[in-house]
Amino acid sequence: IRVIAPLPFLPWEVSVPLGPIVVAAASRVLFWQVLTMRAGHATIPTSESTDAIMLRGPYGFSRNPIYVTMLGLQVGVAIWADSGWFLILAAISAPLLWWGVISRGERSLERKFGTEHLAYKARVRRWL
Repeated sequence: IRVIAPLPFLPWEVSVPLGPIVVAAASRVLFWQVLTMRAGHATIPTSESTDAIMLRGPYGFSRNPIYVTMLGLQVGVAIWADSGWFLILAAISAPLLWWGVISRGERSLERKFGTEHLAYKARVRRWL
């Protein structure tokens, strides 16, 4: 669709240097998450139930840094490719992630960890 109906939103002088920076920053946060989870002996595959609530690293800033990173990568690619279509994809992805993954995961964590998870939710934002 980008070939048929391009949707540029930035001049190339901005998108070419900024896009890789955003992608690299999101990639570094992803690496930080993995290191934090390994150090905390948490389950890394997100398809499995976690055995610990992470309180350090990126989890001290966001309850869902993996999904924030995914969206950051989408925005970085949008900037780099100067494609508004990727921004639209990110805008659609955020509510779908909340509805299809995050809300279910939070209910599961509340059942498993009870007040510990509720206290974490009170201290740390869902996104950023």
